[in-house]
Amino acid sequence: MGLVLDDPTPAPALVGVVLAALFSFGEFGYATGVMSAGVPAMRDEWGLTAIEEALVVTACIGLAAVGAGVGGPCGDAFGRKPTIIVSGLLCVVATVACVAASSPFGLGLGRALVGFGVGLSFTVVPVYCSECVPPEIRGRVVDLGDLSVVSGQLVACLANGFADGDWRLAMALGACPAALLVVVVLVACPESPRWLAKAGRLAEARVALRQVRGRDLVVPDAPDVDVWTSQRVRRALRLGVGLQALTQLAGINAAMYYGGSILMEAGFGERDAVWLSAVLTAAQLGGVCVSLRTIDTLGRRFTLLRSLGCVIPCLVALGAAFALGSTALAVLALLCYLVAFGSGLSGAGYVVNSEIFPLSIRGRATAVGSFAFWAVNTAVAFIFPVAADVLGPQYCFWTFALVATAGFFWLWRYLPETAHKSLEEIDALFEHDPYPLPAWGHKGYYGLSDTTKPHLGILGHTSVLVVDSTNLACDTEPSRVQPEPDFKDEEDAMSDILDKTPLERFNSN
Repeated sequence: MGLVLDDPTPAPALVGVVLAALFSFGEFGYATGVMSAGVPAMRDEWGLTAIEEALVVTACIGLAAVGAGVGGPCGDAFGRKPTIIVSGLLCVVATVACVAASSPFGLGLGRALVGFGVGLSFTVVPVYCSECVPPEIRGRVVDLGDLSVVSGQLVACLANGFADGDWRLAMALGACPAALLVVVVLVACPESPRWLAKAGRLAEARVALRQVRGRDLVVPDAPDVDVWTSQRVRRALRLGVGLQALTQLAGINAAMYYGGSILMEAGFGERDAVWLSAVLTAAQLGGVCVSLRTIDTLGRRFTLLRSLGCVIPCLVALGAAFALGSTALAVLALLCYLVAFGSGLSGAGYVVNSEIFPLSIRGRATAVGSFAFWAVNTAVAFIFPVAADVLGPQYCFWTFALVATAGFFWLWRYLPETAHKSLEEIDALFEHDPYPLPAWGHKGYYGLSDTTKPHLGILGHTSVLVVDSTNLACDTEPSRVQPEPDFKDEEDAMSDILDKTPLERFNSN
């Protein structure tokens, strides 16, 4: 039987989930950003060879792909909360090892462990948040992970400037986001109620739901049916993997790779470029703030398609700037690109990938998309500098623009609108035939049929929670338009559901 909640005060544990999302990827953002000024100082201290420099820089990214692949199965087997705690502790210990390193090999090993810990959290934290928060704020809460990444990069740029060449001091500060994540998850966050229900721990699931939603609920059983071979999962996997790969193939690594060089070519010294790289990061952070405003209110389709539509001309302009040798055009195009990328592509992939898979395989399926993200990230990091040297950077940026254009039309056709839907409703979107539904393309940018819903703050919401005997479905609408529920009809519907076997209930959905 469904229970109606009409309480605008957020449950304390929901605040903890939001904070966990906020701190989740700060370690990764800081770990990548701190190397921009750290490598020259390490080169002076140790006389790094090209191979040693590549090891130190790429070790974090390469092991993150491994951690992302492992994180999903661990989250499914042992729970979301323990996996997040282990990832945070691993990042703290590994950061200390980096600071204490006495050789490039020791530093590379420490950075590899940081990457593995980051990969674990990269997969599990978005899934955990999407399973705990109401649908009308799910996009913004999960997207806070992207805000965490870019904020970490910005803080790293500032730390590099204040540290004045002391790379160990700057790197030591990277332990703070991971330590805060561990404390918040340990103290303020329950285990995911959906994972507990899937594991058959229904009493604990009921308690966890009360903690994150502020009321007690009757939590039913949920059949654990492996659906890897089903058509709906294959469709969702194609979308999740393709979207995560597109995020990296839209040129963000290339833009950041040339960011410092562009600034120095504009006449700024190396020290000034360290400070001005913070301006580039701040531009992307501004775009992320735009994404946070629209990803729930206007939907995933609008946020992603608008971002791609702005990224494409910026990439064309970047290529033209290199072809013409115009530093001013390069600086302007780079700033516009970072704002455009941050406004959707930067974080919406996390959101969509965390909400499109069935509960029984959600962690493992999300890990496939996360692994694709890091694998493509690593490949671009290795291939782009060589391709830019052989072909010229302009051709590389124009190639990224072509990929982004193809991605725009692909998402226009195949990306369903998932905002304001429960995770179980989203799962059903991939069962429709014909697939994709023609309406997805006809709605264009706006996947939501009603784009005039009031703007809700991260925690300013009221909820209607409906739990049936097959899934934990959390359906929400603003309380001012809620009709009075007909409990007699709900009781009749629940009786009909309970008369079926678990497998019949699963198949009926």
